[in-house]
Amino acid sequence: MSTSRGGNWRRGGGSGEEDTWRRAPRDRHPGPNERPTPKREICRFFQHDRCRFEASCRYLHERPTETEDTCPARQKNSAQQEESPARQEYLDFKRRIRELAQFPFIASEDRLLGVWKQALAVLSREEQVREWPLSLAADLADDDIGGPSVIKKTIQACMKEPAGETSLDISTNFLHVITHHLILDCLSIESFVGAIYRLVGGVRGDQGIAFLSSLVKISTSKPSSEAVQPNLSLVVSALHQLLCRERKCLLNEALGQLFTSIEDALRRFSETSVEVQVASTRMGIMKRMCDAESHRLVVLGNADVGLGSHGNVHTTFPVDAQVPSGNHDNDLPDITKIQIFPTPGEVMDTAAEFLPTTDLRQPHFLQDPVRRHLDTAFRLLRHDIFSPLKDIVGLLLAQGEQLQTNHPSPPIMGNTRANSYGKAVIKHVFVDTRTGLEAILQFAMPPQIRKLSLDKQRAWWHESSRLDEGRLVCFVSTVNGQASFIPLVVTSKSTERGMNYRLNKSTLVSEDMSPTITVRLASETCAHLCNLNNTYTRRSQGVMIELPGLIPDTFVPTLESLQRMMRDGNLAFHDWILPCSGSTSDQPIYHLPPPIYSRRDGFKFSLKSINVHDKRTVQTSERYTSWHN
Repeated sequence: MSTSRGGNWRRGGGSGEEDTWRRAPRDRHPGPNERPTPKREICRFFQHDRCRFEASCRYLHERPTETEDTCPARQKNSAQQEESPARQEYLDFKRRIRELAQFPFIASEDRLLGVWKQALAVLSREEQVREWPLSLAADLADDDIGGPSVIKKTIQACMKEPAGETSLDISTNFLHVITHHLILDCLSIESFVGAIYRLVGGVRGDQGIAFLSSLVKISTSKPSSEAVQPNLSLVVSALHQLLCRERKCLLNEALGQLFTSIEDALRRFSETSVEVQVASTRMGIMKRMCDAESHRLVVLGNADVGLGSHGNVHTTFPVDAQVPSGNHDNDLPDITKIQIFPTPGEVMDTAAEFLPTTDLRQPHFLQDPVRRHLDTAFRLLRHDIFSPLKDIVGLLLAQGEQLQTNHPSPPIMGNTRANSYGKAVIKHVFVDTRTGLEAILQFAMPPQIRKLSLDKQRAWWHESSRLDEGRLVCFVSTVNGQASFIPLVVTSKSTERGMNYRLNKSTLVSEDMSPTITVRLASETCAHLCNLNNTYTRRSQGVMIELPGLIPDTFVPTLESLQRMMRDGNLAFHDWILPCSGSTSDQPIYHLPPPIYSRRDGFKFSLKSINVHDKRTVQTSERYTSWHN
């Protein structure tokens, strides 16, 4: 019987290899002669460190993904989030959007009103999940979901004649959604919000301005004035966002008529109302934006323009106001077009720089007092920052081919605080995944540490503030007989050994090489990129200049903010910053609203910490809480 079974009872009557593979225990890794099982589970050795079986292991060598998360707490939170009312409301909104986009014939006024009420419900939940408002804005700008088509149908339905109560409700709910703070104050969905306002505005803003004009007309035609004031506030807020995001709308011919209609409607209400004051302030901002856009090239007509309505002191003799333009490529009347860092033409220009006066009795080429104040602040601050640098670099550029690049520390006339480094050359240019385009700048060792040991050199660089990260340095060189300079920012200051032998690394201490630092362009303009490329490819030798007091991260945001305020025409508290005409008693009384966090119903601020004897609280007025609601 044993012979009939094949002569070997251990095989069990079948193939030995196949039977051994089938009987291999699940917890044991297969041997060298065993066939692996299909890979379904993750190897526990690989999860902890590494698996010694490597490719022959029958388990998966993969990290668990988010979809395979086995953590019970996270699974419970995920299940709760899926069953949350906020998610159900968002899914209901998304379903309504899809239905209206796929079946246009059902797009009635009632369905459109339901869509925007549902969207407002998603945004207005107290226990807000950040995900759903972001997804809502993305859906409104997504063609696959159908958001753009629903926005167009909404505007068309609101502009039909004659307009009824339903059209007014659709308009107000729609404006509540697109002006909600959860949508406007989130940078991650800025592109989606811009697409929404682009759809609302249409070509050159014709559609958006006509839509808002019709809403103002409908609101003011109602006999009851209770809903007029909130509707006007919505229109002003939406119009301000439209003009800020779509600059082409500022030149629309119908915009002036819309401004007039809104101002006429606001005159019907008390000037002490908070809503009216906020709307009037935004109207002034939008008017300044339109004025700045339509008068980019300023032509001075009179000598006494520029004092505006706030100035009441005039000179008794005629004075001509100077207009900045024509001296060099960065001498422009509009500060929003001025490059923050000096250009080569600006540095080499010998003409006197235009510096406006802070004396309001003197004429100025800008008539609006807000724009004049911003223009003056920008030009004077920029002059204070870059004037020493332009003087030093201008003297070096004037030398041309006689520039002393071989000197270890070229002398600088007129400024003892500046540090100069000779024999400078762009050694390497690369792109870093985190910081972008960078370069390795090599230069001569300072004379005071040339004879020191490596340890003492390292200690000297550590104790010195020279070439610290964030400092501004200028590389001055001559390319094809023409002097040029590149403003750079130090991104890495290292004194480790052997770093100069590694790619994309720099060090200030080396046994057989000159010091190197890692830098990036201070301003990534086309001219600076071309100069960097030409200097690197031609291996041009130059001089590196450092001014210890110049740190771009400390002044660039301020100058950019002034440019942004000039572009938007918005200067907070300008009624208190700028001088006013007449006596103090003639000025209007402003009722300032409390902070936003205190406008909730029943808000109280405890004075227990400063009031020992009597425990009292400060409660917000009801008119402010009602306005917030």
